[in-house]
Amino acid sequence: MTVPAYLLDRLWRATQWNAKAARLFSGWLGGSEPCLLRYVFLDKGAPRFISDYEDRARRLLAEFRADTARAAEDAEMRALVEGLRGKSKLFGRLWDEHAVLSREGGLRIFEHPEDGRLHYEQVTFVPAGRPDHKLVMLLPTG
Repeated sequence: MTVPAYLLDRLWRATQWNAKAARLFSGWLGGSEPCLLRYVFLDKGAPRFISDYEDRARRLLAEFRADTARAAEDAEMRALVEGLRGKSKLFGRLWDEHAVLSREGGLRIFEHPEDGRLHYEQVTFVPAGRPDHKLVMLLPTG
């Protein structure tokens, strides 16, 4: 793939990604555990990197809730949520809103520390035979 792309598992941990995604998301994919939710809600660099941070965080969490709605009793998912609730006031507040949204594409804007402001159109696919995974591709828009 010639654009940033990554594969998320059922708990939104990146399991695979290409070099362009590694460069774009060095703060997330370069960390000790590439969980998208942990990056967004716990990494101090995320609010600077993600344009319109709180709105994006709210939407991301609503999409995660939609993805995991059928797994409410999954112990690993519950541990992730409880751990984030204990470490992030924003996560706790947004989780208590109970918003649910299907994962969708759209414009994504990032403030990259080396490359400046970057605009992408996000496209998300669910691989056949793995409905608990998401392939996310970011297409440059300008």
